[in-house]
Amino acid sequence: MVNPTPLWPHQAAAVPDLLAGHHLLLWSMGTGKTAALIAAGARAGGRQLWVTLGMLVAQTAQEFARFRPGAHIQIVRTGKDSISPEADVVIVSYDLMRAIPIWRQLFKLRWASCVADEGHALAHGQAVRTKAFYGARTSSPGALYLRCDRVWIATGTPVLNSPDELWTHLSRLAPHLLPEHVKTRQHFLDEFCVVQLKTFGPVVVGGRNLGQLSTILKGCSSRLRLEDVTHLPPLTVSTLPVEVTPADRRAMDAALTDEQLREIKIVLTEIEGGSEAAWQRLQAMLLPLASMRRVTALAKAPGCVEAIRAELDGGADRIVVFGSHIDALKYIHRYSSDTRLIIGDTTQVQRDMALAAFERGIARVLVCNTSIGGFGLNLQRAARCFLLDLPWTPAGLDQAIARLHRAGQQRHVHVSLLAVTRSIDERVATILQRKRRLITEIVEGTTP
Repeated sequence: MVNPTPLWPHQAAAVPDLLAGHHLLLWSMGTGKTAALIAAGARAGGRQLWVTLGMLVAQTAQEFARFRPGAHIQIVRTGKDSISPEADVVIVSYDLMRAIPIWRQLFKLRWASCVADEGHALAHGQAVRTKAFYGARTSSPGALYLRCDRVWIATGTPVLNSPDELWTHLSRLAPHLLPEHVKTRQHFLDEFCVVQLKTFGPVVVGGRNLGQLSTILKGCSSRLRLEDVTHLPPLTVSTLPVEVTPADRRAMDAALTDEQLREIKIVLTEIEGGSEAAWQRLQAMLLPLASMRRVTALAKAPGCVEAIRAELDGGADRIVVFGSHIDALKYIHRYSSDTRLIIGDTTQVQRDMALAAFERGIARVLVCNTSIGGFGLNLQRAARCFLLDLPWTPAGLDQAIARLHRAGQQRHVHVSLLAVTRSIDERVATILQRKRRLITEIVEGTTP
């Protein structure tokens, strides 16, 4: 029988906390959360349910082969699959977990432990997958987590934007830690969030009582930073200025109304002056500014191709490109036959083949949609990365970077944020690199 890969000391030390009950494993990306969770599931005995992003299902199965060889693993691949009560571990994507035929089968079984990998995917209470897992209300009897003796939330970024994203986890898994008067989401917003009413509805624009919230979080979680457990090679994150054609610059300007242009300039100036509320206002502008961001990404795509060519000619063996706008990503993908593309309509089989080709060096460039490839993947074979268009959250940026700069990386990692010179895009890139304060204060309990 194949012996399991030994745990690192910090992974083994986490197992008793996990066995004790519900727990939020808030370890930074690359610290080895998966191994600790697999080992704890084996120690707990009984069935383990593992819910993760669709992109990570195959990778998770590979980790079980390393850390729990011999276990009976079932991967749910379609909404028509039958869940085997004999399986030691069932691995299912969030999308399939919420499919009614699968959800009903999962709900019928009792689970000794359940892992919600990349658990920030359950941060928003109105999302269907969150309702399937946590219920529509705190009192919902038809919530999958109620069928689990231990729920382990695994994420390095529990707060992507604002404190309200912690409500679903804390209200279900640790309600005893919340103040006695905090019984509903509105109570939570009143206690820990600053909310402003905008034309399109209320928006969380900041936080309050963050020291208290950090203390509550520490009562049901463990936090580990990558630098605490491993010595990684250096990381360089820089802004790469991109010149665009006059026609592209005119198209970028035309994508903004005069009112939007005035508002975003005001917001960026306030952010540069240290305003937390202005940062949240910028997040609220993502949808209205979608057209401008798409045009900007397309304008940068040719410059990105030239940068990739220069890097490959200079000796780079592998390059990762992250971006959000599909037309721009497809443009970059077409430039070479040894480039692989992972976007929303890429099938799971195609994704696995693309990742395998990149791992073996058959494909030297991997182009990924940030919302799909920016979480959970192990891409430390590459040391060079370009972000075509930027996630407007520091956590989103950190997640993408951590695909390369993680345990097992042996080389200096260089990440370039492509930004159009003399533009709003360039200002956002500069701001993004230094925006860490609110999230660090909540999760770490400190202010940088």
